[in-house]
Amino acid sequence: MTVESRPFSAFVRVWFGQLVSLLGSAMTRFALTIYVWQLTEEATPVVLIGVFAAVPAALVSLLAGVLVDRWDRKRTLLLADLGSASATGLLFLFMATGGAQLWQIYLAAAVGGICNTFQWLAFSSTLSSLVEKEQLNRANGMMSLAEYVALVGAPLLAGVLIPLIGVQGILTVDIITFLVAVSTIAIRRIPNIRDSAADPEATAGGILRQITFGFRYIFSRPPLRALLIVLFLFGAIEAMGYTLLAPMILARSGGSESTLGIVQAVMGIGGIVGGVLLSVWGGAKRRVYGLLVAIALTGIFGDALMGLGQGLMVWLIAGFALECFIPLLISSHRGIWQSKVAPAAQGRIFATIGFIIGFAEPTASILAAALADNVLEPAMRSQSWLAATFGSLVGVGDGAGMALLFVFSGALLGITAILGGLIPALRTLERVIPDHDAGSTHAKG
Repeated sequence: MTVESRPFSAFVRVWFGQLVSLLGSAMTRFALTIYVWQLTEEATPVVLIGVFAAVPAALVSLLAGVLVDRWDRKRTLLLADLGSASATGLLFLFMATGGAQLWQIYLAAAVGGICNTFQWLAFSSTLSSLVEKEQLNRANGMMSLAEYVALVGAPLLAGVLIPLIGVQGILTVDIITFLVAVSTIAIRRIPNIRDSAADPEATAGGILRQITFGFRYIFSRPPLRALLIVLFLFGAIEAMGYTLLAPMILARSGGSESTLGIVQAVMGIGGIVGGVLLSVWGGAKRRVYGLLVAIALTGIFGDALMGLGQGLMVWLIAGFALECFIPLLISSHRGIWQSKVAPAAQGRIFATIGFIIGFAEPTASILAAALADNVLEPAMRSQSWLAATFGSLVGVGDGAGMALLFVFSGALLGITAILGGLIPALRTLERVIPDHDAGSTHAKG
């Protein structure tokens, strides 16, 4: 691929469009949550919005990775944004003609989820072609910042705008934000990187072989395999505690929704601060060390401290730490994949990572909930050996069992970071695996 100038300012313009689009989409999700709750006054229909967005996206992710690597990336980004905008537009029409029914909302959520999968894979695998590799950490940090801005800002903006313009107005705003994102991509020259894979294995075989390409590519390289295992462990362990955040705080605060809301707001602020600092700093030069340090700090000062705390002030500190180091973690590991894997294969690689971790997190969440409800919570309310051993750390009574699981999760994350640093293949990854633009990295299998 011809070397060309990649000024960071050009990326910033594309990033701004993505920020605006993420904010609009998050406002729509918030507005639909309110709409469905008012329509049904039941929790299950509200939860199903997320289910219908996530499940179809997970089912198509591996195929999406193949298609993203085969298609023109700029066209894929434009079509994905236009597809999401079309789903929102149909929902607007449903609303305007008597109110949307649940199946229509779920259909729009499913289409939006699939389009978002294509958009995320295309953008993540194009980033290394938009900025110099020395700027990958900063660019990934800015993407994390955009996600956190949407997470915090969308409920605030939607809460103000819904009484004024209603749900239809929010949908209109969302469509406008999609158009902003499309315009920033349309005016930016994005290289066609489909032909940049020097290894014939990256393009050989039919669709089924290409779907499994990411697995064969990663598992044939011990350093990348070690990296994926660490990411898998982080996702599973973090999900065990994180899933129980809301019920633990509600249980230990007497059901105070305001306390939970304050903690969640501070968590979002922590993510924004982490993203801003990373955008200014540029991230760790040794990305593997940045990843491991972020895992350790998240576990110790986030999860473990959250479990040890029994009041708002400690929860606020822990909540801030839970999210503050995540941008460093995300930018470090994404930067490794983006610098080591040829851009023409990154769609399949990111799809494989998302597919594996996508199963780890919900499975761990279900196991954590069952363990908390059936073992830890009853034990920490009684005179059991568990309460006698750990009661001085996390207290006893309602929520103590979930708090104990948070402490365990934090400790396990710290151990994961230490063990990761002791694995030679992972520790030397950035030296052993050459950058994709420094020579051919041959796929095996």
